[in-house]
Amino acid sequence: MERDKLIILAATVVLGLSAAAFMRPAQAQQPAPVPGSVLDGVFTAAQAGRGESTFRAACASCHETTEFSGGRFRLSWVGRTAGDLFDTISTLMPEGDPGSLSPNEYASLVAYLLRLNGYTAGDVELPADLDALRDVDIDDLDGSVAIERADAPRRAWEPITGDRLLAPRDGDWMTHRRTYDVNGFSPLDQIDRTNVGDLRMVWAYSMRDNSRWVPTPIVANGLMYVAEGSGRVTAFDAVTGDVAWMHQRSYPEDIQKSQAYGRHRGVSVYGDTIYWGTADAALVALDAVTGEQRWEVSTGDYELGLGHSHPALIADGKVILGFAGGDRSARGAITAHDAETGERLWITYTVPAPGEPGYETWGDNEIPPLGGLTWNTISYDPELNWMFIGTGQPTPWAATLRGPGDALYTNSVLALDIATGELQWHFQVVPADNWDLDSPYESMLVDLVIGGVPRKALIHTSKIGWGVVLERETGRFLNAFRTGYDNLIEGWTDSGSPIFNRALLPTLDDVDSDRVFEVCPHYHGARNLNSPSYNAATGLYYVGINNSCMDVTFVSQEYTPGRLYSGIAASVKAVPGYDYVGEFVAFNPLTGRRAWEYRSPNGAAMTAAALATGGGIVFGGDADRRFFALDADTGELLWQRRLNGDISGAPVTFEVGGRQYVAVGAGGRIGQTTSYARLTNTTISPGSGVMWVFALPE
Repeated sequence: MERDKLIILAATVVLGLSAAAFMRPAQAQQPAPVPGSVLDGVFTAAQAGRGESTFRAACASCHETTEFSGGRFRLSWVGRTAGDLFDTISTLMPEGDPGSLSPNEYASLVAYLLRLNGYTAGDVELPADLDALRDVDIDDLDGSVAIERADAPRRAWEPITGDRLLAPRDGDWMTHRRTYDVNGFSPLDQIDRTNVGDLRMVWAYSMRDNSRWVPTPIVANGLMYVAEGSGRVTAFDAVTGDVAWMHQRSYPEDIQKSQAYGRHRGVSVYGDTIYWGTADAALVALDAVTGEQRWEVSTGDYELGLGHSHPALIADGKVILGFAGGDRSARGAITAHDAETGERLWITYTVPAPGEPGYETWGDNEIPPLGGLTWNTISYDPELNWMFIGTGQPTPWAATLRGPGDALYTNSVLALDIATGELQWHFQVVPADNWDLDSPYESMLVDLVIGGVPRKALIHTSKIGWGVVLERETGRFLNAFRTGYDNLIEGWTDSGSPIFNRALLPTLDDVDSDRVFEVCPHYHGARNLNSPSYNAATGLYYVGINNSCMDVTFVSQEYTPGRLYSGIAASVKAVPGYDYVGEFVAFNPLTGRRAWEYRSPNGAAMTAAALATGGGIVFGGDADRRFFALDADTGELLWQRRLNGDISGAPVTFEVGGRQYVAVGAGGRIGQTTSYARLTNTTISPGSGVMWVFALPE
């Protein structure tokens, strides 16, 4: 299928000026316009006049009209909607008191900005209704949304070499968790426990995505790259927030068949190329400076549910991608491609075909083994030249539909040789899963001293509420520790097999019966997308944990390719006796003991990844809009800000020009937010995701 590409290259003003808390104004009830274009006269002259008065009263003290007109406006807003513009200014303006104007005043401001940019007034006012405004496209005045790339000198670029990825500079954040060991740790210490309370917002940008947005920006050579699930990659000047370029991919009309659509966690960089795995199962190479596409290759069939929602691992000259699609009955795999050409070098499947090792663990079923998707972070040990990746749940979820057996190699940690893709060892965390309590998450590589003996280890935590510590070279089980509330696992054998509470294991007699199982945790997990962090100086492992349960019934279900095939029905509920869901916890991985825990005031779910730094602090975030910094030793709250929505992304920190910055995405409305909100009196904020950047005052 032909793919139309839109490249936008410019420096544009960012409409974000305050990180103060806000509540979005209630939507006024007005007649909605006919869905269409701002070219159709969708506002009145009187409304634009009121907007001009509001601008002069509330905005002009900080802004010139030139910031919102001409090329800057076109490069920021053409191709988006009037709803995006309304959402941005009502979320971020006016400075010091965002969201304080009435809905009608914000709608009038939109009308004024449209008039300022040459759009013609009509007979109907723009409504102060976000959903209605999202149906009004901001087209260019010639009726086209395409914007030609501006002629500009090419930005200076220092190639990102393999050696620099192996040993990043202190101020770098060029991979998903900064380093190949995925420790999520930065040695930067300009921001520390003594001054973090002085953090101020430097810039913010309202993105297009407004659901399931879980970004991790990367920063290379002063440019920040952010991906969105709607098919857009944006490059920003990391210091000013000016947009350097945007690359928009046109997805096929049936893209929702791909589970990856609508969610994306980031891109990767190598040389002078940005590598992007897309929701329609392609690997795309973009020029890191201009955003121009260099090549693309197909990696799978999105119509079967496959797609990419996570940054690739780039190592040994290869671009290595896992797949999303476990809720679409796809078959898991990992694929490696040549970084120069995109040519596929190898592919390894995570569930066996008939006759392959492990097939005997899938029971006697007409449906072939499915699941085991690989949609999260990959770690890499350059000395072994091995990668470590987690796998998702089996399909169907319930063993009552699959038949007896462990369902290899789902819910496992896999060690693969980078050169060939060959499996070196596996460790199955949750054999014979029935509940979608899977283990596709990162395996953090750490060096530990256990019993006086140095060990090259890895730490892997998953949904089920336990962490395991394994020997990196062999996969041998070293330790397990409980991370959150669960009632499924009663302990572990010496060899590392979980001992299940047999009263919670279903039989065929339970299918389509009245029996309800209370299982803890809920299938959104004790942890989910919120990656942990490890600080070798403190010896502590930091992670946001959510405590929950679910009522589960087992049901019969027919298999349909590309559709959810679970065999269960579940509803979320609180843990008996708990008045909270989320807690941010510091663990000692050697003993499994908690060093401390922090809970938000209303017990809101923890949604952000952890970020530990050399300044003795650790950042996290919750579903109730709180982005916070804690003392890494004690868990004391040192700083927090309420942002626009749930803190759905992974915070990162980087240095440009001798100044340390902290960036985070918020407003993703991810599963942990929506599922757990009813348990904690958390309001789910509407609107788009916003990328926020903070620093100390200059």
